[in-house]
Amino acid sequence: MSNPFNNEIRPAIQELAEDLLTSEQVNGAVALAKLLCRDENDRQNAILRLQQMMGRSPKRPLFYLEHEIKDLPDHTRHVVRYAGDYIDQMVKYCAYDKGTFFLKVRGLRSSLGSNLRKLTRVFSRRLLDLLTRFNETIYVPSKHEWDVEDRPHLFSAREAVLCLFIVKQLSLEVAQYSQLAQSYDNNEMLDYHYDKTQEQRL
Repeated sequence: MSNPFNNEIRPAIQELAEDLLTSEQVNGAVALAKLLCRDENDRQNAILRLQQMMGRSPKRPLFYLEHEIKDLPDHTRHVVRYAGDYIDQMVKYCAYDKGTFFLKVRGLRSSLGSNLRKLTRVFSRRLLDLLTRFNETIYVPSKHEWDVEDRPHLFSAREAVLCLFIVKQLSLEVAQYSQLAQSYDNNEMLDYHYDKTQEQRL
């Protein structure tokens, strides 16, 4: 667990974290990543804190993410992938809620990158830039990049933990643009097209 690789960070991920998060959040993520690589008590403490931060709602994919966090500092790709799926789903609901007719038809089945290119008039320039960088630097590689070169894993423990902090903050910001995205985030959506809160109003 004390492998020096676990503390490595690629510049693009570090820059994204610094542009989105406060210095306190960045330092907190780094501290938790270090705890993951110490003795078992420290590792379990760090895992619990990360699980509590991310929560387990909406169930898909955060319930699965909670399970994958248990394996840190190993299996980092799975943690990053499920965290990215969470943002992908948030943006899908925003596209369905705020997009054109074309997006309402296809946005729920489009990739994160495709939806972002069609939401330029919905998100602020700052948020659009952050989401695009997250997609290109973190999410797409977690799904498609299998050549890790001389790295033992695609993502280090530090990168995976920073990713969780990044995703948590991005989710809060995306939710501000769409009531439907908020409903999804609150686990109020039964499926893509059915808002469970409507039952409570009948």
